[in-house]
Amino acid sequence: MRAYLRAKAASWCVPQAVQRASRPADPIGLTVTRASSRCLPKEQPVFLDADIEHTLPELQALRGLVERTDWHNDDPSEQALRLWRWLKHPPGPQLETTTVSVQSLNVCLAARIDTEGKYTTHELLTFTALIHDVGKAETYQLQSDGTTRCPGHEAVGAWMARDICERFDFSRRETDFIIRLVGGHGGPYALFKRIAPLPEPEREELLRHFEDEWGDELLPLLLLAYGDLITSHLRSRCPEKYAAILTFYQAWLGRLVSRPTEDGSGTDP
Repeated sequence: MRAYLRAKAASWCVPQAVQRASRPADPIGLTVTRASSRCLPKEQPVFLDADIEHTLPELQALRGLVERTDWHNDDPSEQALRLWRWLKHPPGPQLETTTVSVQSLNVCLAARIDTEGKYTTHELLTFTALIHDVGKAETYQLQSDGTTRCPGHEAVGAWMARDICERFDFSRRETDFIIRLVGGHGGPYALFKRIAPLPEPEREELLRHFEDEWGDELLPLLLLAYGDLITSHLRSRCPEKYAAILTFYQAWLGRLVSRPTEDGSGTDP
């Protein structure tokens, strides 16, 4: 399996001559224009329309795949761009009606994963949004009933993410962070499905175990999952399911970075 994925990853890579000529030094400066599907680094308007095929061919490879699920009703690249746009601006204002402390959330997003690195947590998270579903190109399955599946796309995407990150100037710690989020972005929803029918003591035990496993990277992971829900089609296709997951995510975010109460208590980042 690893040999297969390694061979597939190699087929996505940018030719070395192209890398030397147009490799962007700043991956976070990417601006995606939907109309032309361009990926242009800031202050480098000379990049051509085809440049996204050089910098993120994996994202382009998702075009033409049509998902038919409760969550999605278009190609995965469109969902990646919707999530990227949602995360590009700190998602605090969209959580103002919850118990989440927007100020604490923004402090967490402004922090750096790597003290010697170049990018903030927020910047790394927005880049992760663009590539979080690249594994779907290799795992896409059309079912006999017309629905689609992409089993294991998170693991395949995590493998591909390492090659993607090598094209940019991420530090090793930043690369590991991106890879872990790509590989684990389905975890919060999987946990929701697992603990929903359980009694409270068992729910709490599994929730704490998940939190311990993810540590400082839990909040970025949960924001990625929250944004993936908000920008999906689930709200219109299955409103009750959407509401249940949304409530779960919002309560969990509030648990991690909650507003101070009248007595001054609250959860600091």
